[in-house]
Amino acid sequence: MENQDNNSTILLNSNENPYYNNAMYGAGASYGQNVPGQQPGNGYAQTAVKEETVTVGEWIAAGIIMLIPIVNLVMLFVWAFSGNVKKSKSNYFKAQLILILIYIALAILGVVMFAGSFLSLM
Repeated sequence: MENQDNNSTILLNSNENPYYNNAMYGAGASYGQNVPGQQPGNGYAQTAVKEETVTVGEWIAAGIIMLIPIVNLVMLFVWAFSGNVKKSKSNYFKAQLILILIYIALAILGVVMFAGSFLSLM
């Protein structure tokens, strides 16, 4: 392809351009095509980890156990940090622990604010 103004040529493809790297661009492969010797995908290691899901019965049993005082606190930590619990169940109970800590912090803040306002009236 020639430029009409200054008669210089613009090299567009691998046949004309000496700086075009066939290995890098896949020897003319279009976007989305796999190049021989290249791993398919986005360049990152793909791991196909299929985890078992927590069944409805397991969630119901966990909910019933969480209704029992003191046992619920123990099981909350066991399910959150035990290594032999399904990942989704472990993540759920870790989130529950974080929410409990937030609720405790808000309760303490509320008590301090109420006590401060009550004491300022005296």
